[in-house]
Amino acid sequence: MSDNKTVIAAAIIGLIGTLGAAIIAKDQVIVKTTSPVSTRPDPTIAVRDHYEGIRGGSYHAAWERLPQKIKNNSRMHPNGYSSFRDWFASINPIQVIALQVTDQYDDNATVKVTYFSDSKSQSFYILYKFKWNSQRDYWEFVDIIPI
Repeated sequence: MSDNKTVIAAAIIGLIGTLGAAIIAKDQVIVKTTSPVSTRPDPTIAVRDHYEGIRGGSYHAAWERLPQKIKNNSRMHPNGYSSFRDWFASINPIQVIALQVTDQYDDNATVKVTYFSDSKSQSFYILYKFKWNSQRDYWEFVDIIPI
């Protein structure tokens, strides 16, 4: 490898830092970027805890975990907490079928949830967006998006 290509390759590797890896092959540099591994707990645990509380009838505790943005969403909860409680009471018992972390980077995560309602004989699909709360050491709900 010529001196110029070595300097360029070293500069690219330096820029990539912990975000990726570089492979130097003959006369070209192939850069593969990867997300750093998160040191945070699995965000699916927050979703499981949320639905376990709902299944157990702890609607108020589940409501309190939601961000104000969701609580104030009149389309989702036209009557606030009572809409939330009535909806989950009407579909309980629910079964979480699948949890998939679709994105996790540093202090942010997105989890796709599929749950099934026996009483409605229907599956529901939701994206939960989280932000890590370092003061309380847990994943905090940021947004909920029905899909």
